[in-house]
Amino acid sequence: MDDCEMRPILPMGKLSSPNLPYHRDFLGRETDSFGNDGFIRPKDGRLVELIVQCSPEVWTSRQSICSWRREESQPGAPLLIRLAYWAYETNAKEGDRGCCPSFSPSRWAPACLAITAISFWPMEVGAKYRNRGFYERFRYKDWTYPYDARNKFESRNIQPDNFQVMQMSTITEKRKVPRSAKIEKLHEPRFLCFLDDSKQSGMNIMETSKGKTKYGLRSSSDFVLVSFTGEQFQDDSGSCIEDTEKMFDPALEHDIWTICDVVRSASSIVVAVCGGSNESTERLLEKWSKRVWILPKWLLSPGHSKIDVYRYGSIDVVRKLDRRDFPIFGSEENDRDLLGQLVDHHEGSVILTPLEYISIALGCLRTRDTTEHREGDMSYVLMGLLRQRPEVVGSDSAFQAFTRLSLANDSDLLLERLICMLPYSLNDPWYSTADQWGVSLWDILPKCHVCGIGEEDTVILDGIRGAPIQWSFAPVIIRRRETLIRKISRYTFRLTPVFILLSLVFFIFGSSTGAPKIQTGFYAFASAVLGIAWIMVSLAPLLILTFYHGKVWEAQPWLFGVEGYMGIETLEENIFGNYRGRLRWSVASSIFSRHEEEKNHAGFCKGVDPRKDPETEGRIRKALNSRNGEEKIFTLVDTVSMTATLFSAAKPPIAALVCGEEGGMQRALLCSYEWKTNNLYRETVIRMTTPVYDKMTLTNRVKLAIQKKSARMEGRKQLNST
Repeated sequence: MDDCEMRPILPMGKLSSPNLPYHRDFLGRETDSFGNDGFIRPKDGRLVELIVQCSPEVWTSRQSICSWRREESQPGAPLLIRLAYWAYETNAKEGDRGCCPSFSPSRWAPACLAITAISFWPMEVGAKYRNRGFYERFRYKDWTYPYDARNKFESRNIQPDNFQVMQMSTITEKRKVPRSAKIEKLHEPRFLCFLDDSKQSGMNIMETSKGKTKYGLRSSSDFVLVSFTGEQFQDDSGSCIEDTEKMFDPALEHDIWTICDVVRSASSIVVAVCGGSNESTERLLEKWSKRVWILPKWLLSPGHSKIDVYRYGSIDVVRKLDRRDFPIFGSEENDRDLLGQLVDHHEGSVILTPLEYISIALGCLRTRDTTEHREGDMSYVLMGLLRQRPEVVGSDSAFQAFTRLSLANDSDLLLERLICMLPYSLNDPWYSTADQWGVSLWDILPKCHVCGIGEEDTVILDGIRGAPIQWSFAPVIIRRRETLIRKISRYTFRLTPVFILLSLVFFIFGSSTGAPKIQTGFYAFASAVLGIAWIMVSLAPLLILTFYHGKVWEAQPWLFGVEGYMGIETLEENIFGNYRGRLRWSVASSIFSRHEEEKNHAGFCKGVDPRKDPETEGRIRKALNSRNGEEKIFTLVDTVSMTATLFSAAKPPIAALVCGEEGGMQRALLCSYEWKTNNLYRETVIRMTTPVYDKMTLTNRVKLAIQKKSARMEGRKQLNST
């Protein structure tokens, strides 16, 4: 792709055009917009253009369309080490650990001379020790107000001194209620329908307080709740008998959000169904049970009495139901199982934890039908089953409504666990708890904290450890056990330029003196020193590999990324200069990881090349012709665990954020970056070894979206079609 123009970084508050989108980094420096994707450079925190190195396969094909710049991968190993390995020939293949390269006569002399020439310049043979042995710091900072903060002192419209609501800005003035407001429990319905033969209609609708006095109602719970669905009771025009426009009347809306309190206080519940003569009562009950608002009514119905079913046009009870009968109306086997668990919980036979209860209820609600009046309807239905109920805000999206509900209740870190899940598709709805790793929400131990809600369906996370992903190879320092041979080899190599210069000095002194004997002595000593120097020069590749080669005890932490598939031999050659079996394929870090039992060691597990799987090979080939926004394949190398992992994402992630732990490994979110909104987007989730977590540093609060805007729109279409 063509290079995009990089605009200058300006002092804070001095932008070339206030109308252009801009980015503010962690030091407050503001950068004007540029075309391609952005990357937060680890060394200084500046926003730069994202340039991604790619495998030879991706570089030569160039058929995949993307919004970032590509470049061909270049070796990151230091030049001296690459020259030392170039002097040898190796036929090592994947799995040949500890293999020794063979001597190459044609390359040895040029390599010795090149290494000797470079050794005159003071430089590290390996790499410099960085960051006290930690990964690079992810220098991210969000400067914006939260949409809704867990601590109300951080809200835009709250004054810390007296907690009074301030003048709302244009962004939040559409919110008509304080975010800390809660819906109070309703102890009795506002209106009741009293049977009265003196009225022409046979009933009298009155306020509860007045009706209790007039008709002598003994208690507020001495009434029957009639449950029906407007879908079955329609007039000739096809509209529900009730005026649907009244759904947005504030008083009526309050009655809807508190209907579960009315159910709790009712003495009994009856069900009214309506349908044609050719429809059975069972079929009508099945349609009735599929409505989303029916679920909480059924679960909260009084357990001491049966539920009478009436059919329109008859005063006879056509069927009696028990609360345990509700699971038989489930749409599928899994739905019936979830309904059964909820019923058991309300019956008291099996007590669910708050996390289990909310996740199971959410799974049941998403399979039910509803006519959407607000985006957060599903959360408002769930709200009736919980103790704390935040005030309904019409401008909330479905995700924001659920997030506010979760933060208001003790949901056992539901949101923190939810963001660690890996959905089967990027278009899966945000409330999907299905995980490609096959684990449940309660299997994940969160290592972060949701401290607020952001704009555009984001959550604000704190307490995260993370590291940036480097999209170009760099020198990696390696620590090995210090032995006497390695010390001798290191000092011998470092003294080679000294011996050469010393011999030249003695030759110069010998030529400048007039005494023949002294001149002969200088020449003899200079020749001896030069001979030793030439021996050192001829052994230069061997000396370097003696103190650089060997088992790796510890390496400088890096996360290297490559677009496309790159073999383990090529990866190690680019990072360390030669393949010696240092790197391995990860065993179970991504859904592409594959493993098998070692042939010569029974019971030992080893990772294998994921490309050997035909399905993975097909996805790699498909990604070569993918369009922008479609799945692409990437390879990630971690130098702490010395493993390579293949994963898929729509965009190259710029950071790995560890947000949870599961199955003895850390769940790391690989996140891409949208510099215009300063949002991080979850691209995929991989599993990393626990020592990796100890080498990461804490980051500032991050604003994370678990779903991109295009995926959110697609998920909403699927929900509406359902």
